[in-house]
Amino acid sequence: MAIDMYEILSQLAFNRPSGSTEELKAAAIIRNQILNEGKNCDISSYDIVDYEVVAASLTSDMREYKVEGIKGSGNANQISAPLYFMENSSDQDSFKLRGKIVLIEGSLDYEKYLKLINCKAIAFITYDQTINELDSKFIKYGTIPGVKISKEDARQLIKDNPLFLTLNLDQRSTFKTGRNVIYELRGTTFPNEVIALTSSLDSYPNSLGAYDSGTGCVMLLKFFSYFIQNPPKRTIRFIWFGSEKNNDTGSKNYLEELDQEEIDKIIFCLTIDKCGLALGKTTINVYAEHALANYISYESKIASYPIHVTSKHPLSAAVFFSKKEIPSLLFSKLSTMKEKEEDNLNLISMEAMEKTYQFLINILMKFSNADTFPVKRIIPDEVKEILNKIS
Repeated sequence: MAIDMYEILSQLAFNRPSGSTEELKAAAIIRNQILNEGKNCDISSYDIVDYEVVAASLTSDMREYKVEGIKGSGNANQISAPLYFMENSSDQDSFKLRGKIVLIEGSLDYEKYLKLINCKAIAFITYDQTINELDSKFIKYGTIPGVKISKEDARQLIKDNPLFLTLNLDQRSTFKTGRNVIYELRGTTFPNEVIALTSSLDSYPNSLGAYDSGTGCVMLLKFFSYFIQNPPKRTIRFIWFGSEKNNDTGSKNYLEELDQEEIDKIIFCLTIDKCGLALGKTTINVYAEHALANYISYESKIASYPIHVTSKHPLSAAVFFSKKEIPSLLFSKLSTMKEKEEDNLNLISMEAMEKTYQFLINILMKFSNADTFPVKRIIPDEVKEILNKIS
């Protein structure tokens, strides 16, 4: 049965936060597609820790600023402190952060967060609207209460230049159930050599999740449809991870439950983060030997399919596979818009989806059927160093 990518994407375009009944509904949609092909499929479950923000406020002697609490960043009981604007992660102004509520310029990355912790800031404010929850890669260094604010209010806050700010943040930990959908197609010749293809089921809160990452879910189904009609020499394991927007809980839980023998069988991982944007830049992050990055670049030239092959390493399932010494790729098509757009079907081009499919299936056909698997099980030291920082 041919996979109608737009039809399935339309079915998945609803809000499905980590650990919710809506995420379970999305898992059932994926599972039903596999059942329709006459194949059986598992939905595994696991516990996840979530946070409920009960109250968040930020005030000065001039006004109150509308804020949202950053989940997992801890609590602040009416903390009052001066404001400091931190432009970057350099150490020239480190002494000025101590005891301050710090407004961060741009996104909150590893270096900036470590600076906040080491310089003993007491809270932070960000206008990066993509941040809803403090990442586990940050929490391991300690928690610091944080809120997000609109760019307009951040600008007003700087203009107001208040002597003191008062921050209140009240949140509680909760437990939910996450789900992964897993289907394994056994290889005809090398069944103990496993290629993992992954994407994420859940969406960000208040998002329809069509682009991020309904497109990835649908792309995996398209791969599934191809390979059940063209059985590969190597085993292909299709995994739709739930709760990836909750600190990548689905992929981390999955890998933690595998013993070393099972880990050793996985020789390669491709994670489809998001794809199919009408406007955007296609990138592939390589967590493997340099030869693989060169190969991807050559294939993109042969196919006249522009791809930015990069050494940047955003957090994803591919990161956690590579930390298990499994060569991995992360495919994304990223928006070039400066402001975050509403995630819906209008952003998607089915022509772009088809081009992505044709490019990737060509590589997967070669990798799954090669007499000798071409990618060495090597993660370069410089990649390991970056991975250890971000995860």
